Amino acid sequence: MVPLSLAGCFSSNDSDDDLGDNTSEETVQSKTSTMDPEYSLAILVFNGSGNLQTGSMALKHDNKQIYQKKFGLEPDDQRGFDTGVSDTGSFELQVESNDRNATFPITVTQEAIKLGSNYQVVIDDSGITGAIQE
Repeated sequence: MVPLSLAGCFSSNDSDDDLGDNTSEETVQSKTSTMDPEYSLAILVFNGSGNLQTGSMALKHDNKQIYQKKFGLEPDDQRGFDTGVSDTGSFELQVESNDRNATFPITVTQEAIKLGSNYQVVIDDSGITGAIQE
């Protein structure tokens, strides 16, 4: 199955417990912006594997963790997570799922904010990949 493409603005319901119990943890430390108060970087995670994927993600800026989330995704499921990041800058996304991990550099530019870009992570049988989604 091909991952869903969601362009432009993104809406998320991060208050739901993504693992079905009380193990979800979320930390957001930066919710202010001088750019566009409507924009917030969303991380879209797609499970393209045939197995349940449980894991976590952490977003860092200047080596300081600014967002953390645990997740659980059934096969062919996709979920979006609103990071609260609305400023330009360089970030590092670390994703761990079922004993595999990957790290991705993310640069949020004024153009990305203007386009409402998000970051998509795909977890499949070959590994974990990520890319900016405009």
